[in-house]
Amino acid sequence: MNYRIATILAAESLAGAGVKVIDLLLKDVVSELVVKWVGVSKGTLLTDHPTGMIDKIELIDGTDVLLSLTSEEMTALAYYDTLKSPVCHINTKTNYALELILRHRFGRKLYDPELALDPKRFRNPQLRITYDSDGCQDAVTSGYLEVYAHCFDEKAVSPSGFLMSKEHYTYTPTAASSHKYIDLPTDFPIRKMLIKAHYAAQFFHSTLGHVKLSEDNDKRYPLTSIAET
Repeated sequence: MNYRIATILAAESLAGAGVKVIDLLLKDVVSELVVKWVGVSKGTLLTDHPTGMIDKIELIDGTDVLLSLTSEEMTALAYYDTLKSPVCHINTKTNYALELILRHRFGRKLYDPELALDPKRFRNPQLRITYDSDGCQDAVTSGYLEVYAHCFDEKAVSPSGFLMSKEHYTYTPTAASSHKYIDLPTDFPIRKMLIKAHYAAQFFHSTLGHVKLSEDNDKRYPLTSIAET
């Protein structure tokens, strides 16, 4: 069998809000990470999207951060990687499931033999999942967390590396029609850049006016565009 789905964390009940730390003990090369949270609806209106039930997912190795995204960011990245929205069940019926599934690929596609996460190359890889059981609906007191990995099984691969995904910068504007200049990291090649902007009182494409990527003090513009395009 070339591939398999490994259980990193079987369904575990977690109450309130907190951080679940999971040692990544797998020896097999991981192509995709899947995080699932299931809450039980209390029959009231939602206060947020179900992504509010998981605040952040991190993969660390000591002080090295290999993955660090909010659930909103991971959902958006998964959509642009696969052109499919991850499964999410929104329910306001009493005792029905509120379900959130998050996926992160470490390669260009599922089971990419050249780019994937090899846990054996790290000393102490750990998953840190920050959760909030009532993050999308009041009065929900607990939920179930599950974590799975799509792994290479009998198919031997030796990936040259993996795709690292992180939130690089967060910023709260203090005035309308303002500009913000952000220095991008230069320690790794950048394969994809997503810009998130949110303001509850505005339509989504009106929060950003113009995006420009500049090199060498405006010597070259790899990207210059109005935001809605």
